Amino acid sequence: MATGLEQKNAALKSLLVAAQALDATIAYAKIGDWTTASTWKFYTSSDVEVTSTPLTNMKNAFVLANTVVNASFSQVLNQASKAKVIIDGPLAYSASSGALTIAIKNQSGNDPSVTEPVYIDFEDTRLVFNAAHSLVIPSGATLGGANGRNIRVWVVVFNNAGTPTLGVINCAKINTTTVTTTNLVFIYPLINEQFSTTFAMGTSRDLAGEFVTDNALSSSQYKILGYFEILPQTTAGTWTTPTATKTYKQSTPLPGTILNTQGEVRNSFTTGTTTIPIDDTIPQSTEGNQYFAPSAFHLQSAANVVRVEADLLVYSSVMAAIIVALFRNSETDAFCSTVEQNPNDYRRMQIMHETILSYAYDDTSGLLIKLRAGLHTAGTMTLNGISSTDYLGRTLFSWVRITEIQG
Repeated sequence: MATGLEQKNAALKSLLVAAQALDATIAYAKIGDWTTASTWKFYTSSDVEVTSTPLTNMKNAFVLANTVVNASFSQVLNQASKAKVIIDGPLAYSASSGALTIAIKNQSGNDPSVTEPVYIDFEDTRLVFNAAHSLVIPSGATLGGANGRNIRVWVVVFNNAGTPTLGVINCAKINTTTVTTTNLVFIYPLINEQFSTTFAMGTSRDLAGEFVTDNALSSSQYKILGYFEILPQTTAGTWTTPTATKTYKQSTPLPGTILNTQGEVRNSFTTGTTTIPIDDTIPQSTEGNQYFAPSAFHLQSAANVVRVEADLLVYSSVMAAIIVALFRNSETDAFCSTVEQNPNDYRRMQIMHETILSYAYDDTSGLLIKLRAGLHTAGTMTLNGISSTDYLGRTLFSWVRITEIQG
């Protein structure tokens, strides 16, 4: 005999197939009250609700036909609504005086209530929001953000001994708090239905990689609800209305997921004679010679981590230091550099940099990365060769690669 879950899944599948036959852009459905067709919502893969008269007629007919054919249909749906299905509502965000309030809402856009609750299903239990519930990130709590940096904060719900409790976490930790210095980003994992301890929310909650709830919890299970982004956050700890929000789905990439990669590879020799001084100044875009400039890199979100790495085979005609520097867009200052002493010989050099952008990313023009290199004194630097000639039959490769990682 079919279980309530199987009956519910069959009903939902039939409903979704019928809806997609009317509008191919429909990707998924959300159900408010299973016995009330007006609470059945359809969405595209971009989370845009799809509405139309044919859809409304179809939903009404779906309920009517099943009610006539099977008088127990309502009972089946009521049984099924208790099975392992997330019947969720949206998150609402509001900023005031530097604080950000995250609130659970039902499908009608109102606070959850006894008559229109929000259900959150875990592997072995169902939690219910049947009253207003929110979490406030107070002004002053940076959650590991930095001045001028873009930030993404994930929103989760914890099972606090049967009571659903909202929590947040910034999964991308930058190793410095200033925009101008080189950064390495540490990404903390986020795994649905795992257990974690949490820290109590407060104005001094300033670390990334920590789950934060109203009150500290011990070894509690969490479920991912979504995330919000602020692009950029002018002052860390001063929270403004999110630039973008996202409701979590199974297809949503989790922190650490590689989203996109692009680069440039060269195997022929190239030379340059423009120097880069070796002193305590930032390398400039007019110094050294440009060896790589991959085509524009288009990010899915400016809140993600951008990793730039390069591997070069270089040769110096004289005893000199070789400097390699990375530049972004039309900026004159390098954002990362490396140096190696070269005793009139060839060297394999690597450079790697990770960061979260410090400006509102313009996807129209994309992100432009340029690699420049040069000796610190007069001489000739050769890439992929020795003494201005190819070497090893062009089987030597130098490259630069840009990777976007979900933060």
